[in-house]
Amino acid sequence: MEERYKIEFTTFLKNFKSHLSKHGLKNSIQKDYILKILFFSNEHLTAEQITEKVRNEYKVDVGIATVYRTMKFFED
Repeated sequence: MEERYKIEFTTFLKNFKSHLSKHGLKNSIQKDYILKILFFSNEHLTAEQITEKVRNEYKVDVGIATVYRTMKFFED
């Protein structure tokens, strides 16, 4: 991963958290990692693929239902 993209993601994540806070919404580590997987993906991913990538790449326990809820949240 290029340094430039790390900086862009860091800024993106900071803005995302600020947006959540402004609207009284909660953030979670699972949302952060799901967002990171989507941000750096070059392809469309299914909820199952996202779940697998979060578990394998970041060793974070995330359930498929959490991924679906988070994807719905991002869509809204």
